[in-house]
Amino acid sequence: MALALRNVALDQLALGRTRDGLANAQRALAKFASRPGSQDQVARSHLEIATAHLTLGERTSAIVSARTGQRMCPRDDVPDVCADIDVWLAAHDTKAAPAADR
Repeated sequence: MALALRNVALDQLALGRTRDGLANAQRALAKFASRPGSQDQVARSHLEIATAHLTLGERTSAIVSARTGQRMCPRDDVPDVCADIDVWLAAHDTKAAPAADR
């Protein structure tokens, strides 16, 4: 169900239905967060939510979500999403911590 919600959210975001996409991305996050071992999916959801907030002009909410996603990244095996979050934060957050500080 979480992946289906994510796909709907991504489609809505691509179609410019940002508020609907944000709502479904948040629903997907809740589902992923309840599953053990899905930290990378939780981090990815936070990045998608951050992007939606930024599109809506909600910069503070966007930064908070991206930083939360960054904290959710696994420490031992850093998936691509962690690098994506680092890049996003470097572009949008003047107080972003370098990846080595994680």
